[in-house]
Amino acid sequence: LPGTFNVPMNVRPNAKSVEKTAKLLLEAKSPILMIGPEVYQSGAQKEVVELAELLGLPVCERGRWCQVFPNQHPLFLGALRRQMRYPQNVDLFLNLGALFPEPEESFIIEKKVPAVVAGTDVRHMGDNLPLEEALAGNLKETTRDLLDALARRRVT
Repeated sequence: LPGTFNVPMNVRPNAKSVEKTAKLLLEAKSPILMIGPEVYQSGAQKEVVELAELLGLPVCERGRWCQVFPNQHPLFLGALRRQMRYPQNVDLFLNLGALFPEPEESFIIEKKVPAVVAGTDVRHMGDNLPLEEALAGNLKETTRDLLDALARRRVT
């Protein structure tokens, strides 16, 4: 039967964690956003583009197999690589729906940059580096909540 195995994933992240993440994003001088297949799976592409544009976040993906961000967008960097010219001095790593990079794959882990991860696959959150915050929930809901939290903070 169609839909028999569909599990609704409308789970929202913890509100305090969302607020803390919004604060971290606004305070960061050179953050980077890594996205993965959960963005597509949750239908959050529009919200992720809106978040990146709102904050001017450079966006990368882990590998090229899961293109979920417009590849002609000026904020799109392509695959996360060990040697990247931009951005420099990354001070916040936001991961929306991607597996964390292995230690040998990323400059971020070497620098001990604070990390925030969001998604529904909590089995691997924080595997390869300590987390500043974890947002367990549907990425569309999570990104929408983050956008709302940022809007509230910018008004005050």
